[in-house]
Order: sequence, then C-alpha cells, then structure tokens
Amino acid sequence: MCRSWKWKRTVILLRCIDMKEKEAPEEESDFMRKMRMRGTCFLDLLFRKEERFFKDPFSNPYAATDDMLARLPRTLVITAGECDFRFEDEAYGLRLAQLGIETTIQRVPGAKHGFIPHFGQFWEPAARLIAEKIKEV
Repeated sequence: MCRSWKWKRTVILLRCIDMKEKEAPEEESDFMRKMRMRGTCFLDLLFRKEERFFKDPFSNPYAATDDMLARLPRTLVITAGECDFRFEDEAYGLRLAQLGIETTIQRVPGAKHGFIPHFGQFWEPAARLIAEKIKEV
C-alpha cells in the first residue's frame, strides 16, 4: 500500500455517532430522552448490534483517541440547523479544534437533516462551501 500521500482535508457529511455510550443525565428532558432512544435505534440498525463496528474509529470517529484525531487534516463540519444531530456534530468539530486541527464548523439555519445529499433547501451554498474548502488545499 502506498503511504506517500497525506490527507489534505476532511469534510464531514455524516452525523457523529456518540449517543450510544453517553450516560443519561439525571434531569434529562423528555425530548432529550426520546432523542437518545432514537439515536440508539439508529446505531443498532446501522451497526446491526455488532459492537466491534461501533468501537472501530474508522466507522465511528467518536471512538478515535485524541492521538488519532490530532493527525487529521483541516476539517469542515457542516450541520443542518433543523437536524436533531447538529449538537453532536458540532461537538465533534469543537473536539478537533481543541486538538489543534484547523476546523470550520458551519451550521446552515433552516436546513433539514440530509439536505446536502438529497438536494434539499440550502444545499447549493453548502456545496459551494465544500468546493471552496477543497480548492484551498
């Protein structure tokens, strides 16, 4: 395998999947409890209840150690303002920034979950931002 290339940038289009291992806070709202249950169901479907996939940092960036993440290139995180997972995605971007990774986090107000790959409202400005960030490399 050729190791002469180096990643120049990452673009995060998938939600970070950290809900499964979080402990529920004592004063969790009904809304957040439902969101946690929804996230757990999503992960069970995605990983077919195979923990080895959930714990693999190549399929779940939240399973990566800080040392692994610190080697990532500049990163763009785009979130949809109406997506239930925006907070986890933005927290992932902040984690990268705290590790010294040049990170751009852009929330698109009014956008719905999956708006970029499904060409939903506001997808064009987000796609332009992705293209701009790739061209910067």
